[in-house]
Amino acid sequence: MFKHKLKGIVIHCSLAVGLLAVSLLPGIVQAQGVEKVVEGNNRFAIDLFQRVSTAQGGDNIFFSPLSLSTALSMTYAGSRGNTAKQMADTIHFGYGQEQFHQDYSRLLTAFSSDGKPYTLSMANALWGQDNYRFEQKFISLIDNYYGGGFNKVNFVTQREESRQQINQWVAEKTSDKIKELLRADDLSADTRLVLTNAIYFKGKWTLPFNSAETLLQPFYIRPDEKVEVGMMRQTEKFRYVDTDEVQLIELPYAGDELSMVVLLPKGSQGEFSNSLSTDKLQQWLAQSKEERVAVFLPKFKLAARYYLEEEKFLPAMGMIDAFSKQDADFSDITGAKDLYIAHVIHQAAIEVNEAGSEASAATAVVMDGKSFMPIFRADKPFLFMIMHKPTGAILFMGKVNNPEA
Repeated sequence: MFKHKLKGIVIHCSLAVGLLAVSLLPGIVQAQGVEKVVEGNNRFAIDLFQRVSTAQGGDNIFFSPLSLSTALSMTYAGSRGNTAKQMADTIHFGYGQEQFHQDYSRLLTAFSSDGKPYTLSMANALWGQDNYRFEQKFISLIDNYYGGGFNKVNFVTQREESRQQINQWVAEKTSDKIKELLRADDLSADTRLVLTNAIYFKGKWTLPFNSAETLLQPFYIRPDEKVEVGMMRQTEKFRYVDTDEVQLIELPYAGDELSMVVLLPKGSQGEFSNSLSTDKLQQWLAQSKEERVAVFLPKFKLAARYYLEEEKFLPAMGMIDAFSKQDADFSDITGAKDLYIAHVIHQAAIEVNEAGSEASAATAVVMDGKSFMPIFRADKPFLFMIMHKPTGAILFMGKVNNPEA
């Protein structure tokens, strides 16, 4: 296992995977509003994938667009004006607040796995500074549409205890797969609100791989570089399509309501990722047909952590004002323009083996108060004086060009 850090992104990898895996829920709900939410979320998923893929080059990628979208949609509920417009455009929310949150709530309800042969759970929560004013309308909206209970914490005097409380909640909701979503320096004395989402999935393949058939085989990171991996294999009937651009296969999980869709590009992976779209994906899925296929898929584990407030991610996608102390407008949360987004932290993990898959993800939107504290950084030549305050007389005066001289 190796660890890679790139300007705020930390990736833990045990295998370099040369394919894109996407989990889908076919035919969730046919209601028009829910379809619009799904379409927007999928467009956001591919947009963000392309951003992360460009930023990380050949590194592994794994995230939950649904977790991110849900946490950001809760934040969107408190936005106004240009802040709200930029969020809607970037995340493809697409239409008025009230109807949007109703439709999003219906989508979340459709994910219930009660009585199903797989586990799929999601939870939301708000963590607000004690004795800070929050609009009851906002708290009620989150509770009604997202089931997000409001928890009072103290980021000023009990920051570490608050962090541990939030992390414990995330760990519980992700079956202990994500234990430290928030690190010590992710919160500050200016933090006023943290919005969290956690999602957990565990499912068995409809057609499991036989572990006795798994063999060490080469995996080509590049045409001239390979590693040995545990390659699972089986020959069965799956939905499959082979086009000029890609081979696509759909591996269903027990219950046939969830599946892993694996896309194997035929040309440059970078060019393929950049040209990927929801229209292409839907076209390939529609073209796929059930046929007997010899499948070779590596076992793998991935874990990733992202700070999406980084300039190359959400701001580059058009969500700018939300991160600005000057311009952020989340007045529907507190009744004033006194909050901005300091961090959008996302962590995700997945394990794929012969039996099936286990995946978890969590998102925290950390909102700070607008303190507008000036910064004085004497990191270049400066002048100084020692003055007698009663008379204003300069007693000593100097200039520092090199503190080490």
